[in-house]
Amino acid sequence: MLRFFRQLRQRLLTENRVSKYLLYAIGEIILVVIGILIALQINNWNEDKKLRTALNAALEEVREDLVMDTLHLHQEIAIRMDDLESQSRVIQVLQEKQGFTEQTYADLGRVMLQRPTTLLSNGYDLINELGMSNLNDRMLRNALVGYYEHGHSRIKKELADDIMEFEDAWLPYVRSHFSEWDFGEKAIPLNNQQIKEDSWFLMTLKMNLINLTATLDAHAEALQNARELIAKIDSVSSAQK
Repeated sequence: MLRFFRQLRQRLLTENRVSKYLLYAIGEIILVVIGILIALQINNWNEDKKLRTALNAALEEVREDLVMDTLHLHQEIAIRMDDLESQSRVIQVLQEKQGFTEQTYADLGRVMLQRPTTLLSNGYDLINELGMSNLNDRMLRNALVGYYEHGHSRIKKELADDIMEFEDAWLPYVRSHFSEWDFGEKAIPLNNQQIKEDSWFLMTLKMNLINLTATLDAHAEALQNARELIAKIDSVSSAQK
């Protein structure tokens, strides 16, 4: 084919048919440009296909992360609900000046605890690397940002408050007022009567109960959003098949 075009060009020049040669040359340029554009379009299609494949794989990883998050959040909510009930019972004992029982000692071991919550974001980080704007579904983009940027941040903030109260208020108090303390199991005061009459201790427990409730709310909200996000990802994936 190339040999044919070269021969045609040489014949036109030899015969001094300049106008036809110019038309031929323009046509040849147009063909070259069209070829380049087609090649670029094919390359763009291939790149877009690679991007879509990578985004789908990242979304699948997000889904796997969310499934693990829901399991962990459900577990942490159950544990913290038990902590809240224990702390509420201790407050009631102190307010009503009741005698301490084995249940009270077990409950004292669960007050004002700092418990970690680990959430995964590997898939979300990968989507950010690929470009969040490349996700075509706007509602899915908003849901992802809402869960990972707002939900995760809220939990981190609540956990930071828990850590501060645990380390700055509770641990120093334990060291000076308890003879035995086993994390999450039991705590035995040096002097039961002194603990009962300590207004600072009672007020601190009440204030911490508010923080614990906020932490629970943050976990519950994240759990609900994670479940909704899983359903949204499943819906988008089904629509693409």
